[in-house]
Amino acid sequence: MELETKHNLEITLGPALDNTLGAMLVSIIVSASLFGVLTTQCHYYVIRFKQDPIWLKCIVAALWIIDSIHQIGVSAMIFQYNVNHYGDFEYLRQSSWLVSVCGILEPLPAFIVQIYFTRRLYYLNRKLWPVAAFTAILSIISFAMGEASSILTFTFSRFTEYTRNTWLVIIWLITCSVCDIAIAISVAWTLYTSCTGFKQTDVLLARLILWIVTTGALPVSFALLQVVTFMVMNESLIHLAANIVLIKLYSNTLLASLNRWDSLTKGRQGALHLLDNRALSHAGLHPLLSLKKNPPASNKDGLHQIQINVTTHQY
Repeated sequence: MELETKHNLEITLGPALDNTLGAMLVSIIVSASLFGVLTTQCHYYVIRFKQDPIWLKCIVAALWIIDSIHQIGVSAMIFQYNVNHYGDFEYLRQSSWLVSVCGILEPLPAFIVQIYFTRRLYYLNRKLWPVAAFTAILSIISFAMGEASSILTFTFSRFTEYTRNTWLVIIWLITCSVCDIAIAISVAWTLYTSCTGFKQTDVLLARLILWIVTTGALPVSFALLQVVTFMVMNESLIHLAANIVLIKLYSNTLLASLNRWDSLTKGRQGALHLLDNRALSHAGLHPLLSLKKNPPASNKDGLHQIQINVTTHQY
């Protein structure tokens, strides 16, 4: 009698949802917050950097559009599982077409961002072209594996069948992580070796290095988390939850990189700001220096004072 009561209670309550539907719900809430941050960053970029090249503006627009569609898709997906099929525990085990569509969108921002930073790495130090070529190949492989694994999910009816894609998912996320690490280390090393001996320049470069390392660590951490959870906890949906957040991290990383320069250099342009051409170029920017002479009488030693005005443009 007691066994029958316990069995009926399990049927009534259903399976635990903390690592399945719960994980997905939390990730979508975090994703929505990051999408709000991305929208704010895009708005700031459009207002602040009107002189940037059109291709860079198109990249920003493309990332925002992709993330918008993705956010709508995952919101519809959680509504489908939480509302339309509320209490249908059997349906929770089934993979929806919305999951597959969102999965196709998820490798795109990573690919766009990695190619952009690969290009920047090449312009920072052309001697590192083998590293840039290596990261470009890794990003292409990662994108191809990510899209292939997402397309194959259309043929699966249950989440447990995703384990058939194990090798594709592992290659996708490992190559993605290695690409991010290689870019971050190469750019940080290039900036480190570009120190000029001028205090303000070196402080700025140190801040850029710290910014690159910290922002690059977030996507890598989530990608590795997805690999571990997919291999160890493949019956849960934590790996899908991590992937939902990952797409927003990549987009925000690029926008933060574009907007960060403005806050780093604010108040540091003008006289005595000794950023030379090499340091600016290594910071991923085009330097435009204008020299202005002050009247000779202003210097008691009879030497002319030179004022250095620095303006920069992203490339």
